Amino acid sequence: MQRLYVNPRFREPLARVDLESFEQFVARADQGELVAEDKGRSTHRLTLDGQTYYLKTVHKPIVAPMVEALLALRKPHHYCWREKLQVDALQAHGIDVMEVAAAGESSSRGILDFSFLLAPEVSGAFLDQIYVAAGPQQQRALLEQLGALVGQLHSGGFFAPVRMKDIVVKDDGRFVMIDRETRKPGPRRFSRHHALQGLGRTLARQQRDGVHWEEEELAAHLRAYRTAVGAKLGLNESELEQKVHESTRKALSLIHISEPTRPNAPS
Repeated sequence: MQRLYVNPRFREPLARVDLESFEQFVARADQGELVAEDKGRSTHRLTLDGQTYYLKTVHKPIVAPMVEALLALRKPHHYCWREKLQVDALQAHGIDVMEVAAAGESSSRGILDFSFLLAPEVSGAFLDQIYVAAGPQQQRALLEQLGALVGQLHSGGFFAPVRMKDIVVKDDGRFVMIDRETRKPGPRRFSRHHALQGLGRTLARQQRDGVHWEEEELAAHLRAYRTAVGAKLGLNESELEQKVHESTRKALSLIHISEPTRPNAPS
């Protein structure tokens, strides 16, 4: 089985460089500059028809996630196709997120074992890099903007971690999210448990990335978050801070292996 999606906006430029079929995309998997590689997955930077793209490919069979999806009455998909579905859902919710130019997945003997995703480069600088170089006032403003974004995501039912390294800041100051791979694409019903878990996982992974916020910075971030989420969170500022610290400690205890760093690309 093979499944292929080509974004209509990119169909003509991709056709000009002979990218129209599943096999043609797969043939490009090892071309261009290798920018990330880890355990059956790789990302290459390509220049196609004058534009820079990142081609992610994942070669690994998935069994447990397929069973999990079927038991939950969801159609199972491979890694990159799930990321494409998540991007679609975020765009439908009005979130600025990377575009997907093309995506595909395939299975062998009924087991999903390969997928790819082609995304155009998002121009700008990574939030974590801007944050490190900024002064205290700008750092707080960036964290408030990030808190508002996370609050908007949680209000819409999207609870996956949002690390600073997953956000590109455009020249006009807009935040654009990249690298949206997730096991369960699409929105879920809002709950305080999911919200606190998402905040804790985000802070834990940022700490593993070497990004640490002072208490005042965290407070500013969470104030903006509370404003975006609204009354349904049901926690005041001090209660939220306490519970986020608890959730972060729990998330840190579950992270055993640091994720590989990556360049300005979806990994």
